[in-house]
Amino acid sequence: MIFPGFLYLFGPHGASRKKAVAFLLAFAIMSMLAGASFAATLTDRDYRYLAEEYGLKRDGPFLQNLGEDEKNQLHAVINDPEFSDVPKSRDANVADVLFRMEIRTCNGRPKGPGEVCSLEPGTPLGERVADLHCISCHLTGTMEARSFYKMSRDGIWDEKRLAAALASGHQMSPITLSPEELKQLAIYISSLSK
Repeated sequence: MIFPGFLYLFGPHGASRKKAVAFLLAFAIMSMLAGASFAATLTDRDYRYLAEEYGLKRDGPFLQNLGEDEKNQLHAVINDPEFSDVPKSRDANVADVLFRMEIRTCNGRPKGPGEVCSLEPGTPLGERVADLHCISCHLTGTMEARSFYKMSRDGIWDEKRLAAALASGHQMSPITLSPEELKQLAIYISSLSK
């Protein structure tokens, strides 16, 4: 159906009905294309991937506070056809984007110019240790370092295993943690998959 006002513009005043229909079709196609470019935000599939690979919850503060441009960027990296057959490379690219996004935020909100993030009062010791010593590699993981989320899914990281990993040539050695810090870090890591 063509709207009467539209026909008035193109009707008896000289333009033919065919031109009116052609214009309407062109407008509809352009609208759909413009809509498609704005629709490239995170999909259900993207959210499932982020939850399975990085433990990021759809309704968690990190993903909730992303702007549309950041969601579009993340969607594009997750679905980059260049890496559809190379999941490890895709995962590394996604991890890089997530890390860059994370370092621009404080407690789930955009970081102000020159702002240094501090942890919320009452943040558990294990999370404080992770934030101080480990987050640059283990937040999203690297090619050599598993993310804390993936470590939590292993279910084998207690304070003894962490101590052994730190003592046996860990990439960031020497990191010296007290027995209580190791215990609390292990508790924090295991909590990430729950």
